[in-house]
Amino acid sequence: MCQTLKNRAKQFYRKARTEGIISAFRAVLRYILYKVSPIKILPWGFISAVDVLFIVGCEGQSQRYRVDNIAAGLREMGFNAVIVKRYQICLLNLRLPPKVVVVFRYDDCDRGLTSILLNLKRRDVTLVADYDDLVFELDIIQQIEMYRCLPAWGQENYRQGVRGYLQVLAQCDKGTASTPYLARSMEKFIGKTAVIPNTLNGEQMNLANIICAQAQIKRNKGCLMILYASGTYTHQTDFEQCAQALAKFMGQRPEARFLLVGLLDLPQCFADLQNRIERKPILPYQQLLAVTAEADINLAPLEKTSFNDAKSELKIFEAGVVRVPTIASPSDSYARFIENGVDGFLAETEGDWYRALCILADDPELRKSMGEKARAKALVKCDYRDAAVMAADFYGLNVGRRQ
Repeated sequence: MCQTLKNRAKQFYRKARTEGIISAFRAVLRYILYKVSPIKILPWGFISAVDVLFIVGCEGQSQRYRVDNIAAGLREMGFNAVIVKRYQICLLNLRLPPKVVVVFRYDDCDRGLTSILLNLKRRDVTLVADYDDLVFELDIIQQIEMYRCLPAWGQENYRQGVRGYLQVLAQCDKGTASTPYLARSMEKFIGKTAVIPNTLNGEQMNLANIICAQAQIKRNKGCLMILYASGTYTHQTDFEQCAQALAKFMGQRPEARFLLVGLLDLPQCFADLQNRIERKPILPYQQLLAVTAEADINLAPLEKTSFNDAKSELKIFEAGVVRVPTIASPSDSYARFIENGVDGFLAETEGDWYRALCILADDPELRKSMGEKARAKALVKCDYRDAAVMAADFYGLNVGRRQ
């Protein structure tokens, strides 16, 4: 398994390096086109005053939670929120500077962003660093599964990236994080921090409402569907927290089915259960929500590490919003979010995982009750509009004027 993880890590790194070269080429091309253009067009809405400029250093699903959702909420409040990608910063026209700049997971190894931030700081722009993972702590990187599987040269490049995150933190006035644990970790490097939680966007909530209105289509009679959405191969060790208990449970319950979404190498204990295991690839979040709604139980295992304590509870609330209860490891954020035995279960040992599976399997009414409570909590605590209000207040914007 270790060799498989190493091979996957190498593939992941090569792909990231290739994408980085392509992004750099695009940036150079855009810069040249911008310089030779006879008319200087102000990009991304800079003709009018910008309230919040988001600079994205890490694209993908993380951008949706940390940037897109908050920007959408700010716009609904009447603020002009603009998003630029990593390769676009050379095109920034700062003759009309924004009021606030939020830098999301940008490892400024080449110091290109640092010079821009210094310029903005001299012009009294509020600078905010935002993170959704504990990626700026050199002391804990051995806890990160992907890092452990990288070759020596890959690990050194990863460490350089961590130092780049710290360079950005050093330039910013404030910090925002997705969890309390992560916010506390940021306080070592930046004075003032706030928790702006990950959230559901409007499309997810509308889709969840439609799914829940069609409740009769979500369950296969006579079958108990258990879901784990692994995403990438970086969750092998996480899944091991519940693997033995799940295999034991499935061995004793012929009605149990396991739905695995994403990339994962199942351990040997599942060898005799292949006919009851369904695999799906990594899915767009809209499709994942619909697939999740087909499950009876959602699993959210995490290895016990500081890195995982900083992770947000998105795997829990994205299942809860379609009435699917979760069994989760008792990490810092998971334990804060789940009320054990009420809207989900917390499981630390193999025995905990097995008992929780048995309890939910044997009591359909409890599953239904927990699912309803999980949905209610998700809708109350994970609304993108509430996160946007919290963000605007922390950024120092005039929230009352805009609402």
